[in-house]
Amino acid sequence: MKKKFLFIIVIISLSLLLAACSDDEDNAQNSENDTQQTAEESSSSDNTELERVAEDEVVATVNGEEIMGSKYNTMYNQTLMMFNQSGQDGTNADLVQEQTLSSLIEQELLRQETEELGIEAPNSQVDERFEQIKSQFKSEDQFQTQLTELEMTEESLRNQLAYEIKLNQYIEQEVPEVEVTDEEVKSYYDQLVSQQGEGEAPALEEVEQQIRNQIANQKQQSKLASVIEILKEESEIEKLI
Repeated sequence: MKKKFLFIIVIISLSLLLAACSDDEDNAQNSENDTQQTAEESSSSDNTELERVAEDEVVATVNGEEIMGSKYNTMYNQTLMMFNQSGQDGTNADLVQEQTLSSLIEQELLRQETEELGIEAPNSQVDERFEQIKSQFKSEDQFQTQLTELEMTEESLRNQLAYEIKLNQYIEQEVPEVEVTDEEVKSYYDQLVSQQGEGEAPALEEVEQQIRNQIANQKQQSKLASVIEILKEESEIEKLI
């Protein structure tokens, strides 16, 4: 579970951006939850402020490369938001800090690997992905507001998108392909039926490809986790907070 969460965080800022866009569309239907949500956001904000570090403080080193407090603060805020969205305990500052540092270290390890392998993210692909995300917001103001809440800029978003593109290429190049059997699909579907009820779940034919993709993604994440563990063993990593 912990490893899976860390990989979700690799693209956390992108997920939170899109989730925010979706949330804005649903606000009218969820107005009765505003008071509770405001209280949760206030608690999260207080926790974030307590755990901030100096922007120029070095929070960790990976093979001699420094990870600065500015990156840590942004990632901490996003990690805390993801904790709250996924129902995890965002008030446990030590756990949020651990997840934040681990995510930053893993990102840096993978960044160094993609650089060593000469993997690049063409500007055209970054631009296309950027416009895809931006187009899902109703206005420029809404887009900029959400970037601010995530402590991001357009430049940092583009950097994250470039990282995502490089990571996908790295996975295709370095992570072994996975196979999904019909038996695994059937087992997954049976679990879905047991959770939703016999008459509520869609027919297997309607969701088979989605299930197959989900299983393949889980297997791929597991293999990537193994690759990262090897990278950690081969690297010099120091946590400084």
